[in-house]
Amino acid sequence: MLDSNYLSAPIIEGYDNNKLYNHGETEFCVEIPYYEHAHSGDLICFYVNGISTNNCFNLDKVEELGTPCIYKLPFDIFLPADTPCRFSYTVKSSGNGAFRPSNDLIVTYTDKSDPPLFGACTVYSSFGINDDDNIVQPYPPECGGENDSNIVTCHTISNYKKNNDWAGLYVVIDGANYTPGKVPIGSKVTLCALLESECYQMGDGPFPIGTKVMEPDANNPNLGRIVFPIPHNYVVGYKNQGGCQDSNGNVYGYGTINFWYHVNKNDKYISDYWKGRIHTCGLDPSLGIQTLTSCTKVQPCYNCPE
Repeated sequence: MLDSNYLSAPIIEGYDNNKLYNHGETEFCVEIPYYEHAHSGDLICFYVNGISTNNCFNLDKVEELGTPCIYKLPFDIFLPADTPCRFSYTVKSSGNGAFRPSNDLIVTYTDKSDPPLFGACTVYSSFGINDDDNIVQPYPPECGGENDSNIVTCHTISNYKKNNDWAGLYVVIDGANYTPGKVPIGSKVTLCALLESECYQMGDGPFPIGTKVMEPDANNPNLGRIVFPIPHNYVVGYKNQGGCQDSNGNVYGYGTINFWYHVNKNDKYISDYWKGRIHTCGLDPSLGIQTLTSCTKVQPCYNCPE
């Protein structure tokens, strides 16, 4: 929420919908919007999450305000990557010594050169891909904001026995010719995953789920869809030991579940990441967590209710 008593937020060259890419550079350009009562010699200092970045500059000419790239700052002030940050500045007037802060610009630095060529996949629960209510929304593995659609829970994966492939989840990738962000028809698509928690980890890191060809739709040869069933045993047994607490005082935590894909086995042709949170050990958070279940990365807690 903007505060009218604060100065306008900084402007970053190349900023795109909260995301920031480095395009192979080590520094980014900042523009400071014009502010009233500006003076040559004003001291402008930059902050991330309210903490000084130790980058301060004296305003050379008032006319420089509102022009691109008045200053350059290093990208590494936003590390770790993929973490939303509040970027702001302060002005200390050379005229009367007044100190004025700016509004925040929310920045998520990707630590990548360019945006991914393809959009993220869509994840569905074990109840099938024919109902949008079964879509699992991406969400960081942190406490709060829980609802039926933004956590992979025991319920999410519970319908697997009614699926011919015993799928606990389904990952869907849409294709289309001549459409930015969509996989072209005829391309080979390799789905990858990373599932980690304190109780269990699938493999030693990222691993491939499989490779399929984006076949044309029977009714429209310029459209296509690939569905990857994710086996139930891939997604059961995950939780962290703590970090969150429900209204009954039960302590629990979420593991991470990530999906992405490569096109034509080329690391440059990669999708955006679907990043979610997972708790498939014990009861659902809404019902209270079984906190006494012992688990390790090599001995998961397979106690989702059947």
